[in-house]
Amino acid sequence: MQKIKTWVARNKLHPYLLIVILILAPLPFFGVLFSLYGQKCSLDAFELKMQQLHKKELLFQELQKKETSFLNRITHSDPGYLEKTLESFYFLEPEVKKLEALSLHWEQDQNAKGRLIFLKEGSNRLSFATENIHRAEGWQEVEIKQQHPIECSDDDLKRLLSQIEGVTIWPYGPKEGLPQLIIKDFELGKKPLTSQESVFVVNMQLIKRENLSSN
Repeated sequence: MQKIKTWVARNKLHPYLLIVILILAPLPFFGVLFSLYGQKCSLDAFELKMQQLHKKELLFQELQKKETSFLNRITHSDPGYLEKTLESFYFLEPEVKKLEALSLHWEQDQNAKGRLIFLKEGSNRLSFATENIHRAEGWQEVEIKQQHPIECSDDDLKRLLSQIEGVTIWPYGPKEGLPQLIIKDFELGKKPLTSQESVFVVNMQLIKRENLSSN
């Protein structure tokens, strides 16, 4: 400051000019400071952009992996999956075992006998009928309809949906050879069995898509 005053005195500067000089003197420093801050903001924005691009790349790779896995599964699906898996299911097995255990004591109970026959001899089994078939570019789409409703427990329902949707619904997981199955219509009702038990009544329509080369 003393040097500035001495310089001003020697050069006979007006006091107001000195004030202006003192005010303007820090401006270069603030200019550098603002420049550095701007550069930091730009670097932060660039880093954020790179992180977003990296996340998008990982997401794209994951989607591509799932698509490849899905196409591979559909390409190698089993054309007899419905018959081998869904139509082979037995439902309400605990009730069947209970009725069988009591069968020696019900000679006059026709309702119980009829119930056991219904559950055990095939009337309560899945059976599908083909309604429409569409083919294009090596792929086939088939609409299939359940021929009659079936009765099942909540545990049976988990197993059934696991095998249709290809997902794990504990303790059941998807089977190999699963084609693409889309639930077009799904009717679910509840039928009281006793005061402690109940069963579900299921009726559905599916769309099955598969690669013709697998047939």
